[in-house]
Amino acid sequence: MSQVWGWVAPEKFYSLENLFNSGTMWYEYAVSTLFDFSDTTRTFDEYNEMLTNQPQGFGSNWIGVANCKIQVGLNECSKFNQYNSLFKNSLFNAGELTTLLCPLATEDADHQSYLDLCCERCDIAQAKECVLWAAKANVVNQIPIFKASFENGFAAFETTSAPASKTGLEGDELTLYNCAMKFEEMPLHDMEVIKICLKYGENLTLFQAATDPAAEDSCALVTSTNVASVGAFYTCMMDFEMDASSAGSGSSSGTAASGSSSGTAASGSGTAASGSGSTADCSCYANLLKTFGTSLVMAILLNFLN
Repeated sequence: MSQVWGWVAPEKFYSLENLFNSGTMWYEYAVSTLFDFSDTTRTFDEYNEMLTNQPQGFGSNWIGVANCKIQVGLNECSKFNQYNSLFKNSLFNAGELTTLLCPLATEDADHQSYLDLCCERCDIAQAKECVLWAAKANVVNQIPIFKASFENGFAAFETTSAPASKTGLEGDELTLYNCAMKFEEMPLHDMEVIKICLKYGENLTLFQAATDPAAEDSCALVTSTNVASVGAFYTCMMDFEMDASSAGSGSSSGTAASGSSSGTAASGSGTAASGSGSTADCSCYANLLKTFGTSLVMAILLNFLN
């Protein structure tokens, strides 16, 4: 160690030594970039930058939401890693900036604000997915993955038990809760998650139509500006309407208007409309509103998410 990294400060030296002694996982991940001495184009300064961006060997696995947001505010995306970040290995970086997951602010102005929302995801699986959604260049890659995951889990939304801390959920409420747990993989505010689940939580047909890559009006088209960011994808999903002729018997073609996304996170607003024509309105949104009213539904679901 001292023969290779002897120039670094003692604290960093022992941190690196600790990483080496922690097992093979870090080395196997970093070896292709940090130790690729066959790449003669690298400069001494570049290797030093790689060292600077390595995880702190004495870091903890949980830094907390507040510290996570501080790191985001300091624009230290390239230093997030599985050793000291809520995001685990989603942003582990051997040194060079990961242009996809750590884009430049000039190229992705909303990236930090989306990462800030990801800090609030206490579930590790949600946090890792959230990070992947946060970079707009990666949104088109995430959509088909999320589509398949949502469709596979949809049938169990009404039966998958909520955690013990969320007792008493059943029927439509349980369905919406499980739907929300899926959409919280995206960097969205709680209210945005609730609204999109009120639209798609019990309407798989509508969700499949909105994310059909073969449809001209699909929100999943990689050539469309609709998927230039997670905020634009959310707005497209909230604006999407399925033609009554293609809705199918007994399925809902409920729609929802949405505002445009801007600032620190995507935002959507508007009210839902029932299915057009003679199509039966069986949506979860309609059932809940008929029973409880908008204000109470929102209050109940916000309480479940917090």
